[in-house]
Amino acid sequence: MSYTQNHKLGTVNCFLRMGRSIVLGTEDDGILFWDPIKNLVQACASEQGLSSDFIFSLYKLDSLTVLAGTGKGISRIHLEKKSQGFLVRNFTSSFDPYGPECNLNSVLRAENNKIWVGTTKGIYIYNANDPPVAGSSPLIYLNSVSLFSKKINSDFQNVTLYAWSLVPKDLRLTNRQNHLTFDFNGVFFSNPKGLKYEYKLEGADTAYAARVATNKVIYPNLNPGKYRFKVRAITEDYVKSSNSVDFPFVIERPIYQKTWFSIFLAMLLVSGGFLLHYGRISFKKKRLAYNQKIRLEEQQSVMQRTSEDLHDDLGNKITRITVLADVLQRKLDQNDIEKTKLVDQIKENAQAFYLGTKDIIWSLTPGNDSLFDLLEKCKLTGTQLFADTNIEFVPKGTVKSLTAVKLPLAIGRNLNMIVKEAFTNILRHSGANKAVMKVNYSAEQGLGIAIVDNGKGITNIEDNRGNGLNNMYKRIERIGGTLNVLNTPDGGLMIRLNVKIPQNEG
Repeated sequence: MSYTQNHKLGTVNCFLRMGRSIVLGTEDDGILFWDPIKNLVQACASEQGLSSDFIFSLYKLDSLTVLAGTGKGISRIHLEKKSQGFLVRNFTSSFDPYGPECNLNSVLRAENNKIWVGTTKGIYIYNANDPPVAGSSPLIYLNSVSLFSKKINSDFQNVTLYAWSLVPKDLRLTNRQNHLTFDFNGVFFSNPKGLKYEYKLEGADTAYAARVATNKVIYPNLNPGKYRFKVRAITEDYVKSSNSVDFPFVIERPIYQKTWFSIFLAMLLVSGGFLLHYGRISFKKKRLAYNQKIRLEEQQSVMQRTSEDLHDDLGNKITRITVLADVLQRKLDQNDIEKTKLVDQIKENAQAFYLGTKDIIWSLTPGNDSLFDLLEKCKLTGTQLFADTNIEFVPKGTVKSLTAVKLPLAIGRNLNMIVKEAFTNILRHSGANKAVMKVNYSAEQGLGIAIVDNGKGITNIEDNRGNGLNNMYKRIERIGGTLNVLNTPDGGLMIRLNVKIPQNEG
C-alpha cells in the first residue's frame, strides 16, 4: 500500500528511524514507512494483517523488524526486501483474543533483552531471544463452490465431498459453466485473524499465489479441461495447515473440440473432397464424351459427303475410261496384237482402280463400322477375288452377334486392306487350291484372324518380305496389333493377326 503526496495524514502518535526510512505510528492509518529520499510511503495496516490501525508505540527490533503497541495488543512487523511486503504477527492471549490496548509510548528494552510494553491491563513482556512457541497447526475446509455466484447444491449433484457440506464430488461442467467461486475457511483458535492462505488452480495456475487474507477466490472464463483447486492455511509463524483442500473438477470440451468430432469432421472433409474430385472427373468425362460425340457426328457427316463425292465423281470418270477403252478396242485392227493388249491393260487397271475405290468408299460410308460388317466385307472380297479360279475359299467364325462390336475407322480400314493384301498374295504367288479365313473374337483377347492356304509357302520369310508383306506389317503396327507370317506343317502359309478393340468403341 503506497501513499501519495495528496493523501491527508492523520495524527502521528510515535515514530522512529529504521535505516534510511522513518517509521510513523498513526491513529487511523496504521504504520507508515516513509523514504524521504524517494519520497515514497508504504503503509502497514489492518489490510496487511495488523490487529489495529491505532498505533500507540514503536520499537525497532532489528534493521527490518518493528514491534508495535496497538489498540488491540502487540504486533511484530517484518519488512520483506524482495517483495516489499510485510509479515505481521499479532500477539494475543486465550483470555483476550483481541489483545489489550497499549499505552502511549510506554515501551522499554530491559538488560536481559526483554521488551516491556505498558497496556491498560498491566505490563506485557516480549522476549526477542525466545524462539516462537510451537503451536498446533491450523485446519482448512472448503465451504462452498459457486457457479456464476450461485452455490452448487445437492440438486446439481447428489454425491458431496464432505458429509456436512453441499460441495459436489467429481464435479463435471459444460463448457458454458465456466465461472466458479471457491469459498474456504481456516480454523486456528490461537490466532484466527493471523491466518493467511495460499491457493492455486492446477490446469490454470503454474504456482501458488502469494499469501492473502481473503478466503474467497473467483475464476471467470475458464477454458475446457481438467482442474484441481488447492488451498492451504498458514499462520503468522509460517506453520502450514495440517490438511489441504484438493478439489478436482472437469469442464468438458464443446462437441466441436472433442476427438470423435474432429475425426468425423476430417472424414467428412475427405469424403467431401473425394466427392468433389469424383464429380469433377465425372463432369470432365461427360464433357469429353459429348465432345467426342459431336466430333464423331461431324466426322460421319464428312465421311458421308466424301463417300458420295468419290462414288459420283470417280465412278463416273472410271466408267468413262472403260467405255472409251471399249470404243478404242472396237476401232483397232484385231490383228494389231500390241495395241489390243495395251487397251486390255487400260481396262484391267481401270477395273482394279474401281474396285479399290469401292473399298475406300465402303470404309468411309457411315453404318459400316461394326466388326460384323468388316468381316462380311472381307468374305465378299475373298469370294469375288477367288471366283472363276481353282482356289476354294472357306470363311469361318463370322457370327451376327459381332454387329454389337463397333470399330474405329482406322482399325476397320487397315484390317480390310491387310486381309485384301493377304488374299491377293494367295491368288498371285501361293499356287494353292484352298484358302481359309478363320475369325475368333472375345472382349478380353480381342480380334484374331488367321488366313491359311495349302500352297508352297515362303522360304526364308524374313529375307523374302516384299512390299505387300511390309505394308501389312506397317498397317498392323499402326493400329497397335500384331502380325505373324509362318509356314504350316503341310507346306502352306499362315498369316495370323491380332488386334485389341477399344471397349469405349464396342
